Amino acid sequence: MCLVAAAIAGVVAAGAARNPPGNGPGAAQVLLGVGVPAVLSGVVVWRDGGSRTSLAAWALASVAATGLLLLLLFLFVELVIRPA
Repeated sequence: MCLVAAAIAGVVAAGAARNPPGNGPGAAQVLLGVGVPAVLSGVVVWRDGGSRTSLAAWALASVAATGLLLLLLFLFVELVIRPA
């Protein structure tokens, strides 16, 4: 549950940041998209009394889950919303 909530929070936070002119995401979008899931999972592990290794593993897993969620969103937009 923590991975899903952290991934969704990261995507929402990054989506709320301003998009700079040009191609690609801005620094704030990248920082929020990676930082929010890592911090949320870190807080949960710290609160449960986990080790630093466990904290790092959960932070990495939450960032990977955020990337997977973004890929699924891109796939949904490409195949469902914009069919050729």
